[in-house]
Amino acid sequence: MPTCRQATFWECCAAATYSWSAVAGAAFVARFAVLQQLSISFAVSIAAKLLGLVTLDSSPLTPEKFQTVFLMMSVVPLLGLPGFLQLRPEDGAQVSGRRKKSEEHA
Repeated sequence: MPTCRQATFWECCAAATYSWSAVAGAAFVARFAVLQQLSISFAVSIAAKLLGLVTLDSSPLTPEKFQTVFLMMSVVPLLGLPGFLQLRPEDGAQVSGRRKKSEEHA
Protein backbone atom coordinates (compact mmCIF):
# COMPACT_ATOMS: atom_id res chain seq x y z
CA MET A 1 0.00 0.00 0.00
CA PRO A 2 1.49 3.37 -0.95
CA THR A 3 2.20 5.76 1.87
CA CYS A 4 1.58 9.47 1.80
CA ARG A 5 5.30 10.03 1.33
CA GLN A 6 5.34 7.74 -1.71
CA ALA A 7 2.24 9.38 -3.16
CA THR A 8 3.83 12.80 -2.73
CA PHE A 9 7.01 11.55 -4.40
CA TRP A 10 5.06 10.21 -7.39
CA GLU A 11 3.07 13.44 -7.63
CA CYS A 12 6.28 15.49 -7.77
CA CYS A 13 7.89 13.09 -10.25
CA ALA A 14 4.87 13.26 -12.52
CA ALA A 15 4.96 17.05 -12.55
CA ALA A 16 8.70 17.09 -13.18
CA THR A 17 8.49 14.48 -15.93
CA TYR A 18 5.67 16.31 -17.66
CA SER A 19 7.67 19.52 -17.62
CA TRP A 20 10.79 17.84 -19.05
CA SER A 21 9.25 16.20 -22.09
CA ALA A 22 5.71 15.63 -23.22
CA VAL A 23 6.73 12.59 -25.30
CA ALA A 24 8.97 10.88 -22.74
CA GLY A 25 6.65 11.83 -19.89
CA ALA A 26 3.46 10.51 -21.45
CA ALA A 27 4.09 6.91 -20.41
CA PHE A 28 5.04 8.00 -16.91
CA VAL A 29 1.99 10.22 -16.57
CA ALA A 30 -0.21 7.32 -17.66
CA ARG A 31 1.39 5.06 -15.04
CA PHE A 32 1.05 7.78 -12.46
CA ALA A 33 -2.67 8.12 -13.21
CA VAL A 34 -3.09 4.40 -12.50
CA LEU A 35 -1.09 4.70 -9.26
CA GLN A 36 -3.17 7.67 -8.21
CA GLN A 37 -6.41 5.75 -8.78
CA LEU A 38 -5.01 2.80 -6.83
CA SER A 39 -4.05 5.01 -3.91
CA ILE A 40 -7.56 6.48 -3.86
CA SER A 41 -9.10 3.01 -3.86
CA PHE A 42 -6.77 1.94 -1.04
CA ALA A 43 -7.84 4.97 0.99
CA VAL A 44 -11.52 4.18 0.45
CA SER A 45 -10.89 0.55 1.45
CA ILE A 46 -9.05 1.56 4.60
CA ALA A 47 -11.78 4.03 5.53
CA ALA A 48 -14.43 1.34 5.01
CA LYS A 49 -12.47 -1.08 7.19
CA LEU A 50 -12.09 1.55 9.91
CA LEU A 51 -15.81 2.27 9.74
CA GLY A 52 -16.43 -1.44 10.21
CA LEU A 53 -14.12 -1.49 13.23
CA VAL A 54 -15.83 1.55 14.74
CA THR A 55 -19.21 -0.22 14.45
CA LEU A 56 -18.17 -3.62 15.85
CA ASP A 57 -21.08 -3.51 18.29
CA SER A 58 -23.53 -3.69 15.33
CA SER A 59 -25.04 -0.35 16.25
CA PRO A 60 -26.45 1.81 13.44
CA LEU A 61 -24.16 4.15 11.57
CA THR A 62 -24.34 7.69 12.83
CA PRO A 63 -22.65 10.90 11.69
CA GLU A 64 -20.43 10.71 14.79
CA LYS A 65 -18.98 7.39 13.62
CA PHE A 66 -18.20 8.84 10.21
CA GLN A 67 -16.56 11.82 11.92
CA THR A 68 -14.41 9.45 13.99
CA VAL A 69 -13.24 7.62 10.87
CA PHE A 70 -12.66 10.92 9.08
CA LEU A 71 -10.41 12.08 11.94
CA MET A 72 -8.56 8.75 11.89
CA MET A 73 -7.97 9.08 8.15
CA SER A 74 -6.77 12.66 8.54
CA VAL A 75 -3.71 11.32 10.35
CA VAL A 76 -2.51 9.47 7.21
CA PRO A 77 -1.32 12.58 5.30
CA LEU A 78 0.56 13.72 8.39
CA LEU A 79 2.75 10.63 8.06
CA GLY A 80 4.46 12.31 5.10
CA LEU A 81 5.49 15.32 7.18
CA PRO A 82 8.93 13.93 8.15
CA GLY A 83 9.82 13.66 4.47
CA PHE A 84 8.98 17.32 3.88
CA LEU A 85 10.96 18.36 6.93
CA GLN A 86 14.07 16.72 5.44
CA LEU A 87 13.95 18.90 2.30
CA ARG A 88 16.72 21.46 1.85
CA PRO A 89 16.11 24.96 0.44
CA GLU A 90 17.89 24.03 -2.83
CA ASP A 91 15.84 20.89 -3.44
CA GLY A 92 13.79 21.22 -6.60
CA ALA A 93 15.83 24.10 -8.00
CA GLN A 94 16.23 22.38 -11.38
CA VAL A 95 12.50 21.85 -11.75
CA SER A 96 11.50 25.36 -10.66
CA GLY A 97 14.22 27.06 -12.70
CA ARG A 98 15.55 28.90 -9.66
CA ARG A 99 19.26 29.08 -9.15
CA LYS A 100 21.28 29.25 -5.97
CA LYS A 101 22.30 32.71 -4.86
CA SER A 102 25.95 31.85 -5.47
CA GLU A 103 25.15 31.00 -9.12
CA GLU A 104 23.19 34.21 -9.69
CA HIS A 105 26.16 36.43 -8.78
CA ALA A 106 28.69 34.45 -10.82
